[in-house]
Amino acid sequence: MITTSNLKINLLLVFLLISTLLGIAVMNIMSFIFSITILFLIIKNNDFKYFKQNWLWLLILFYFVILLSTLLSEYRNDLLLKNLGLIRFFILALCVQYCLKKYQNEKLFLYTIVIITLFLAIDSLVQYLFGVNLFGNSIVGDHVTRRRLTSIFGNEQIVGSFLIKFIGLGLIGSFLLSNKNKLIALMYYAFISFIILVSQERMAFILLLFQLF
Repeated sequence: MITTSNLKINLLLVFLLISTLLGIAVMNIMSFIFSITILFLIIKNNDFKYFKQNWLWLLILFYFVILLSTLLSEYRNDLLLKNLGLIRFFILALCVQYCLKKYQNEKLFLYTIVIITLFLAIDSLVQYLFGVNLFGNSIVGDHVTRRRLTSIFGNEQIVGSFLIKFIGLGLIGSFLLSNKNKLIALMYYAFISFIILVSQERMAFILLLFQLF
């Protein structure tokens, strides 16, 4: 039975994932709300063992190495504030891990990623075929070799880079969602890969090749 507390955490997790589609400002706000909520629960439940994990301390060590190199750099004024902000990603990773383990909502996490990636891929396919996506955003570029997908991101050409971040988790989610049907999972992977390809984002395509080989 899902308690009210678990339902709230599940909703927070879903909204966190959805916020990745809504721009940096919305994503940062949701990340902050999610992280603060989960950190409060960690302290409330005395689950301090999560702060003692090796991977977390390795990241913190890596973070201080970067911070030290920044302080010694001639560009420290430009880089210091940016690098100080990296710590929030470590905290977010810890909070997501705690959420998935403590509340056992791994499937919800994976299913949400499948839905988000399919939504973005379908919207991008419509834009690729008809020049305009479901929300009226036009494709960027007037020649087939320069046409770049933007989907719901307005003028930002980041469809491929967004999808490549989630395609692996989405593959696992589609496999579980289809009752471990390999064909459906492969169809999902092929469809998302096709959208990454036609997005014409070089780095996303290179990362996709690394995953395949």
